Amino acid sequence: MKTNIIIISCLIGLTATSFIKSPHGERANFEVIDHIWSTGVDEDMYPIDTLFSDNMTTRDEAWLFVILRGGETELDLLKRESRPVFFKWFRISSYGLTPDRGANQYSNAPSDLHAYDFEELEDEIDEYGYFDIIMSSGSTQMKKRGTYIVKMAYSDNRSLYCEGEPCEFKITIN
Repeated sequence: MKTNIIIISCLIGLTATSFIKSPHGERANFEVIDHIWSTGVDEDMYPIDTLFSDNMTTRDEAWLFVILRGGETELDLLKRESRPVFFKWFRISSYGLTPDRGANQYSNAPSDLHAYDFEELEDEIDEYGYFDIIMSSGSTQMKKRGTYIVKMAYSDNRSLYCEGEPCEFKITIN
């Protein structure tokens, strides 16, 4: 069984579909394997804890970690773009879904903290038929109580899809 997971800062058995094509014409099709919420990260961008529900009592930091699985087509995408997937934070308010501009949000790219090891990813594809990467996004100042939604999108601003719907992850700050 594979134990190597490369952390990329920027975790449900859901399928996420991209509209971005590889140079060979295939569509990228990242699969969302799992996700976790954490109240912070260490200096290596790993979660300092794992929340087993989608509720937090802190209003300091909230971090979402998503494990994505890909193959040759997704590797082509990673080779072409340093930030192929990004996160959008929203807060549910009386006006509906509004961008959460009050929070200091981070979606760290590999160029900021980690370089892709394409040779290692290619080796994983050769051995297992896929590779796994972890992407994360955090907000370091949750100013208001309420429910926040994090959406994932590709660099061309199209949504990642999970079971036919745009991927959304909810967290409630008490």
